[in-house]
Amino acid sequence: MTDFALKRTFEADVDAVLERLKTALSAEGLGVLYTLEFSDIIADKTGHQLAGRVVGLGVCSPDLARQALELDPNVAALLPCGAFVSGTQTGTEVGFLDPVLALGLTQNEALGPLGAQASSMLQRVLDAM
Repeated sequence: MTDFALKRTFEADVDAVLERLKTALSAEGLGVLYTLEFSDIIADKTGHQLAGRVVGLGVCSPDLARQALELDPNVAALLPCGAFVSGTQTGTEVGFLDPVLALGLTQNEALGPLGAQASSMLQRVLDAM
């Protein structure tokens, strides 16, 4: 199985980790475009309660997004970068869709450096948390 996410687990509750994540993203020049409470959405739409709280976030670097879209407008299907915060029995996991793998789907080699730059930014976010 391919590991498609950059991730790390923290010993804190989901709300505390979300705050730390937003602070670390901001320090790296990244913003959160939206937040989805997947646990609530799934429960509302299916009547099934997930085992733990799962929050999805759309994370973006406007400058990197602009550069990527100028190279290939189809990249819009991959934006913003998907992120998650998930409560588990061992802590709270934070993860990001690996930008290198995501942009690799385009088979446009010109996007490679942008994917590497975004991946480095997201790894610094995880390290800063």
